[in-house]
Amino acid sequence: MLAAMIERDGELATRAFVRGLVANFAREPIDLDIVQINGVAEGVCDIAICNDYYYGLLMDGFGVVTNKAVLDAVGVHHLDQ
Repeated sequence: MLAAMIERDGELATRAFVRGLVANFAREPIDLDIVQINGVAEGVCDIAICNDYYYGLLMDGFGVVTNKAVLDAVGVHHLDQ
């Protein structure tokens, strides 16, 4: 995503975007996509950037108890590249 932004908007504009994005973090990044998804469901943040296949894994159980409330509280949006 960032490489495409650099190509389209230039490095300075992309750096400004990233600074603004980081300034809006609800919490320190957590290196577990499922925790990020749960954070959205719990209202910790409005969005999370994560790999969408974790949403699918949650739907299938992924070795954990599938929480239908989490799945109902979040959705998937794919960025237009």
